[in-house]
Amino acid sequence: MLKKILYASLIVVISLPVFAKPSQASSCQLFDNGYSLFTNCEFPTNRGGVFRNGEWQVSIARWNQGEAFDYMYKGENLRTGDSLSLNNVDLSGTTTRSKYIFRNGNYRYIVTVRPSDPNTIRLEVYQGGQVLLNQLLYRVGSVDDAYREFYGPSYGR
Repeated sequence: MLKKILYASLIVVISLPVFAKPSQASSCQLFDNGYSLFTNCEFPTNRGGVFRNGEWQVSIARWNQGEAFDYMYKGENLRTGDSLSLNNVDLSGTTTRSKYIFRNGNYRYIVTVRPSDPNTIRLEVYQGGQVLLNQLLYRVGSVDDAYREFYGPSYGR
């Protein structure tokens, strides 16, 4: 009888992970510790980097401006040389898939990153509700390289 009870208990314990609910990712939030703002969805790998594919390059970096929480974005069309720099980020998504949303009039530039794959971002551009761009970009530079894109080649040297 004891063997049957132990065997049944073992089956229950082994089956628990199969029937257990998967853990949910937390929503991205801003917190104020009284000195500065911080988030549970900080951009991975030192708060930014430079990302590129054959057509686009995006530099993104945390903007350290006193107590403010913000990110800078610079997008460049590698074919035409046109570029755009933005800040005033809106943070969205979850801790497993964070979204950094930058606005320019009726345009939204959304950079999505997963901490499990910090070397790849998704760049989406919307005009109103219409999708203009949806592409993957891959890390080609560090956050220091991103700061050099914003402040010039002498940054940090």
